[in-house]
Parts: sequence; structure tokens; C-alpha cells
Amino acid sequence: MKDKSLTDEVMYEVQCYDEVNKLWNFLGKVYSEKSAENIIETNTRIDKSTGVVYEYRIVKLTIKKEVVK
Repeated sequence: MKDKSLTDEVMYEVQCYDEVNKLWNFLGKVYSEKSAENIIETNTRIDKSTGVVYEYRIVKLTIKKEVVK
């Protein structure tokens, strides 16, 4: 008999808000929260130099995978 179990894979998606279209745009998908924070820090530094202000957010994605042993 096969043993089936579910495992969680956690990923983080970084998004930026577009005020013109009223949508959250995809910026990147990473495996650690620290990497997601680094993406936001890099983009805010670029925003300061160009004078544009954007809202950013991190969305935690949990993906269930079935493991058959």
C-alpha cells in the first residue's frame, strides 16, 4: 500500500500597486521572506531616486504537494 502525505511548499510573491489601473502588479516570486524584503528595499531606493512612490506588499503562498512513498 502506498503512503500518501501532503507537504507544504512556502513561497513569497512581491507585488506593487498601480494607482492608474487599480491593480496589484507582480514583481517577483522567491522562497524566503528576507529575499522578498530585499526586493522591496531595492525598489524603494530606485523610487526615491526617480521621485515616484509605489505601495508594495508581500503575499505568502502555500502550495500543498502530495508525496507518494
